[in-house]
Amino acid sequence: MTIKNNLALIRRLLYFYAVIENGRINITAERNGIKAANLSKMLTELEEEIGAPLLERSNQGVRPTVLGQKIYLLSKELSQHISALLDQTTEHNTATEVSYCFPENFCLNNLEEFHTRYPDILLFEEKSPRADVIVSYREPPADASKIIVKNNVGSAVTQAVWVCCRQDSEAAVLFAEFINASLHL
Repeated sequence: MTIKNNLALIRRLLYFYAVIENGRINITAERNGIKAANLSKMLTELEEEIGAPLLERSNQGVRPTVLGQKIYLLSKELSQHISALLDQTTEHNTATEVSYCFPENFCLNNLEEFHTRYPDILLFEEKSPRADVIVSYREPPADASKIIVKNNVGSAVTQAVWVCCRQDSEAAVLFAEFINASLHL
């Protein structure tokens, strides 16, 4: 079956599910912005594809046949999976982006650990002093809107490393704290 055919089948199954839920073809059509005749045709196509009647139609509405009840339960499950997929997608879209700027020879070996701890924080490199988190070997100018932490790294010979981040971004602060902790491992 092609993707196009699968999509048509999924569409028919979702309409079938909605018709059973509403009990009437015309109500379902109206709620979904289509003509009742078009919806009725889709349901007939679904019955033809399956090879058996799925609905008992009457003036009181529609009821599923025995096979229709089985298809209804499967289409309900399909609808729930689609809703869950959309929920996951929506959650992913709410991820927070944090830009960072590191000096050329600065290496943060445990970056994967940060991704594991905070999967909703997306990091991207920005070679700019406007980045959310900046690591520098030179002391940055004082800025009330940023948190600046000086780290002395090394044992015999120490290197000063400044980590500075935006105060108004909780995600940036988490990343800066992670960097500071990593420098002292």
